[in-house]
Amino acid sequence: MLSGNSYYSGLIVENQQRQILKNHYIKIMDGPSEINSVYWDESTKSWKYKMISVEEYHGFVECQHCRKPISHNVKSDGEFKVVYVKCGCTRDGF
Repeated sequence: MLSGNSYYSGLIVENQQRQILKNHYIKIMDGPSEINSVYWDESTKSWKYKMISVEEYHGFVECQHCRKPISHNVKSDGEFKVVYVKCGCTRDGF
């Protein structure tokens, strides 16, 4: 049987762990204020870049290989968007 002190100690540790996760989540969600997005320009048949200003940042999707972001979920110009970026493991220069 657990004593009363170990029960409360367990609650304190659990609350500390929740606070650490919450702080980590907040740090991630701060996000960038601008993103250099990449898009396909059909008229020139090439990849182009455009700086996107970020109003709200809502996370990213990472590459399966290099584990770096390949797209970001943001709010920009009053709209929620998926902004694609150059992958960290890209070798062909796109």
